[in-house]
Amino acid sequence: MEFLIDNSEEVVFIQKLLNSYSLNAKLLSRDKGFMIYIKEADKKSDFLRIIGAIKAVLYYEEIRVYRDAKNKTNRLNNCEQANRDRVLQTAMDQLNYIKILEENFAVELLDDKTKEALEYRKKYQEASLKELSEIISLETGKKITKSGLNHRFRKIKELALKFLDN
Repeated sequence: MEFLIDNSEEVVFIQKLLNSYSLNAKLLSRDKGFMIYIKEADKKSDFLRIIGAIKAVLYYEEIRVYRDAKNKTNRLNNCEQANRDRVLQTAMDQLNYIKILEENFAVELLDDKTKEALEYRKKYQEASLKELSEIISLETGKKITKSGLNHRFRKIKELALKFLDN
């Protein structure tokens, strides 16, 4: 919220008056005079109340609530998309390690539980570790945690990296 004023005496008076209501009004010098501004949204709303513009307060607050909800939704969507991107990147990395092991005929070097994790990753390529652990637990009847599954994929990665180093 800005007020442009060309008289230096008036600008100081108006700033003091606004700040007497704790509106935290700031002052800037401009080419064509001075500008008093109120930056905080709550203080803008308070100013509208002080001057008796109740309909404007309600309209302003309605817009603030709408924007806050929209911003919150955008943040949640961005967070969800970032999480999904990480899940897909992890799955692609795991599939690449599996491919290295298969190309080097090294799958047989893995224990049975790790081979099982490998097969399920190939079958459910886009599943998160949590989803994959739930699928394996349901289909095999053997409980596997996300952490346990991650440990198995770490074994796959370590073995695959040995083939890349050679």
